[in-house]
Amino acid sequence: MSNDLEKKRQELINSIEKTIAVANEAQIDILKLQLKSGAITEEEYQKQADFYLDEINKTKKSDD
Repeated sequence: MSNDLEKKRQELINSIEKTIAVANEAQIDILKLQLKSGAITEEEYQKQADFYLDEINKTKKSDD
């Protein structure tokens, strides 16, 4: 039973991590639209995009 609970726990963690990665990718898409519309500068876009890319990479590393 303990093993079954651990498996369910790990599945939940994986699901949450994938959701976070998708949300971060969506944030980058939003930033691209903001940049295109002139709402943010190239510098601000790059700074924020780098942050979200780092978060995505952390999630991918934890999948390994």
